[in-house]
Order: sequence, then structure tokens, then C-alpha cells
Amino acid sequence: VQKIPYYAPHDGVVREVHIAEGDSVQQGQVLLQLVSHKLSTQLDALNGELRLNKDRRTQLIDLLNRGTELRQIERDQLEGELQLLQIQQQTKQQELQVIHKQLQEMRIEAIGNGVVSTWDLSNRLLNRPVIAGDLLVTTYVPEGSWKLQLSIPDYRAGIVASRLAELDNGKQGVPVRFSLSSHPDQLQEAALIHLGSRTIRSRSDASSPDNGSVVIGEAMLDVEKLPLAKDGAIARA
Repeated sequence: VQKIPYYAPHDGVVREVHIAEGDSVQQGQVLLQLVSHKLSTQLDALNGELRLNKDRRTQLIDLLNRGTELRQIERDQLEGELQLLQIQQQTKQQELQVIHKQLQEMRIEAIGNGVVSTWDLSNRLLNRPVIAGDLLVTTYVPEGSWKLQLSIPDYRAGIVASRLAELDNGKQGVPVRFSLSSHPDQLQEAALIHLGSRTIRSRSDASSPDNGSVVIGEAMLDVEKLPLAKDGAIARA
């Protein structure tokens, strides 16, 4: 299934949660609102500096317009300071644009249609601090193709790989039967079409026959036959 993850763009706090698990969202819909004390402080400081800069430029222009009361060396000094302030003003304006853009990014909006798959969002995120890069929420597209991710014990991976090769390099797929943890009494069918090339450590007990090592495989399934179509659902094959 096609997933769309949303990450924290900057450090901050999740101030508003507008969605819950299972909600359908539309592109452009607001999902979360984050706030950043650091960005707000920087914004206030920049606005203050720009006000001071403007006041001083106004003062210098007024002095220069008096003309006859200034010696040439004084005029040169004032014009030099004014030019420097104008450069500083442009730089501060650019910094201000960056801060505004970062603050806008704290408003997390859906970049596409989908269904929220992350559970217990309010309890997990509301008024909680987050760090830039933290995964906040994930949506999925229910209309897309669905896959079952399988953790195959390392000691059985060779047998599965041989069977997959026999079936025309996986074009037919190795038959798989599985049941969802939410419906353990209902067997479902899928077809294993891909097997990873390396082992990874699993969360299983190291004393098990696979010694905690598994190979990840992918199986295609018919989502319409599932009793529960939910991204991230746990299954046993």
C-alpha cells in the first residue's frame, strides 16, 4: 500500500491535532499544528531590529536633508552609515522571509488524499515536544495495491527462495496463508513475489531456531477479501 509519512520540519511542540486513526484526509487538509518558541523568539527579535533600523534610517535621511548644516566629512559619514543600514535592512528582510517560511512549515498539511494509519495520535502527540525529523503521522492510499510483509526465519529462507525460483521467478508467486491478529480464526491467501537478499535481526528470542535472524519477503493480496483493511495490521502466516 502506498504510504505518505509526515515528519516534524523543525523542533517544536505539537499544539493541535486535527485527525485521528481511520480518518480520511484530502490534499491540503490541516493535519497538525506545531509551534516553536525558538522561531517565535527569532521572529520577534528580527522585527525589533528592523524597527530600530528603520528609525535610524529615518533619522539619517532627516539629517542629510538639512544639507547646509553639515560639513562634507559629516555628510560622508552619515551617507556611509545609511548605506550600511540599507544593506543590513535587506539582509534582515531575507532572514525574516526564512523565519516566516519555517513557521508556515509548522502547519502540517496533507500532500495527498489518504487515510490516517497512525494510532492514538492525540495522546501520543498533543502538547508533546518533537525534534526535527521525528515521524508524526502516516497516511495510506486504500485504493492502491496492498502487500503483506513477511519475516521469514533465516533457516527457512533457502527453501522459500528455491520455491520462488521454480515458479517462474516469482511471476506466479508462492502461495501464503495468513490470519490477521484481529481475526485469528479467518485464513486469508496471498502470493509471495519477492524475497530480500540479506538477513536482519528480528525481535524474536535469540534461542529460537532462526537465532533472531529473518529475511523480509513481500506478498500480494486482495484487500477486498480482508475482514479488516488497515495499514500496519499484524498477521501470522
